[in-house]
Amino acid sequence: MRGYDFLDKLSLVDPAYIEAADLMPKKKTSWLKWGIAACLTLVLCTVTVFCLSARLPRLPVSLGTVGIGYGFEGYWIRDISDLKNTSPVSTDAAPSRLPVFRNPAGGYPVRDATEEYRAKMLTLSRTIEGRLVRNTEKMTETWTESDGRITPLTLLAKGSDDVEIRVDQFMTAEIWYPSRDPKGEDYPLPRTYEETYQLAVKLLKEYRDLLGFAEPQICITGGDYDKDGKQFYDISIYDATGSNTDHLLQFFCRRANFYCNTDGEPWLIRMLCTDLSDEVGNYPIITAQQAQKLLVKGHCISSCPYEMPGEKYIRKVELIYRCGIYDEYFMPYYRFYVELPEDSLPAELQDGEFSNVGAYYVPAVEEEYLAPLSTWDGRFN
Repeated sequence: MRGYDFLDKLSLVDPAYIEAADLMPKKKTSWLKWGIAACLTLVLCTVTVFCLSARLPRLPVSLGTVGIGYGFEGYWIRDISDLKNTSPVSTDAAPSRLPVFRNPAGGYPVRDATEEYRAKMLTLSRTIEGRLVRNTEKMTETWTESDGRITPLTLLAKGSDDVEIRVDQFMTAEIWYPSRDPKGEDYPLPRTYEETYQLAVKLLKEYRDLLGFAEPQICITGGDYDKDGKQFYDISIYDATGSNTDHLLQFFCRRANFYCNTDGEPWLIRMLCTDLSDEVGNYPIITAQQAQKLLVKGHCISSCPYEMPGEKYIRKVELIYRCGIYDEYFMPYYRFYVELPEDSLPAELQDGEFSNVGAYYVPAVEEEYLAPLSTWDGRFN
């Protein structure tokens, strides 16, 4: 029964029954009164949830960045434990509802940036410039227009010293140090997990003011290998304030990534400052177990050129947000790591020691709030 139907039925109760209940012995009256109060509370809660859900628009599932680029999202590992978690919230601690946002700058093709958006980009660039410890004149600002397809509008701020700030219309800010760029070196550089973490501690101490986070939290991700059997890790720092919902949004949409040379100096700091101003609504979320059932049925998106091989090949699942620059909506997904056939590995790693796990994404929003789900796989790639 729908919430409003239940409420209509309660309105048909004869008032005489309620008066009679009030005249019953005290012991029974207490239980009946509490029972009626509990029922009314349940009805009001049901109606409230129903009303909130009824206003939520259905969401198209966008391929976004999955369909743009080369290759596919796969990770070469010895064991699934090699991969460090990229989500600050476990699937067991997933909130019952999560917000969805419309990408105000994008989708594919790239939209033309409004004057308001240009002002936002300029503010972000100058905020970062003000946080940098520099002794130079005002930076020169140059605009590069979008091509209307893939390349976004970009603002480049450049001074006489060794630093450049690039901000694009997706509100990604990149701080470049050209003289530190490891040109001619193999990149990324292999470091152990412990070495990477200690480097992250040093970077946080040095760049804390630049980040501007209230509670900066180090997150070491990666752990996969290259074709030469070298293992790599990545450094991210995000603001760990607030609820689990805040943690998800701040990690996937508002974090900073550091890229360092052999001396441990960052030649690039990429700061995600995703615009989350256009909230669509707070949507009910399915569990990881429900998402796995959808994955087995093929209801997923992936850049892997292989059909989902079966439930027994699932190695890991994480709750994430997809905030890609070409995604029409920023929304939560479950990312499943699925073992792929051995021929997906480069010849150098086809020795039985390594495996390749591909990423398959299942929308975390309840299916009734999504545009009709069809079976997606990597074959469009």
